[in-house]
Amino acid sequence: MTALLLATLLLAGKPEIALATDGSPSMFVLVEELPPSAVKGGMDKGALQRVTTSGLKRCGVPVVTTSSTLLTYSVNVNVIPTKNGFAANVGSQCYTFVEIKGVSSKVLIWESSLLMVGPMNGLGTQALEALVGQIDEFCAEYQKAKQESAPVKATAPKK
Repeated sequence: MTALLLATLLLAGKPEIALATDGSPSMFVLVEELPPSAVKGGMDKGALQRVTTSGLKRCGVPVVTTSSTLLTYSVNVNVIPTKNGFAANVGSQCYTFVEIKGVSSKVLIWESSLLMVGPMNGLGTQALEALVGQIDEFCAEYQKAKQESAPVKATAPKK
């Protein structure tokens, strides 16, 4: 999470990024398109979007509805149907883009991924549970980074 801390400190000084009142950079939530097998298994892109947005807001992450911010929290789901159900991956990432020698480059700040298997009728529930766990993990790291980057009050030297 040191990377999140460094990115937050670097981005906070950029005027093109919307900042919260506490100086935290805003974040855009992007839920990637779901494969047809995920939808068949009961997954809903809107539900993933709502769970992600509310989870991030709950832990104090300023969330915006346009991608004009440079920080993105992305959710990606891959599903492979099997004869007994499914094998799936639920992944979450926080990333930004920075310019390096004139080239815009994606920089991964945080990532979590969970592989799971089960009956197809349980896919939607399992995926949401996995996502909630990933958001909780991100939020814990985010809060820790915010505490570590909090300004330190100067004190007068003792005489």
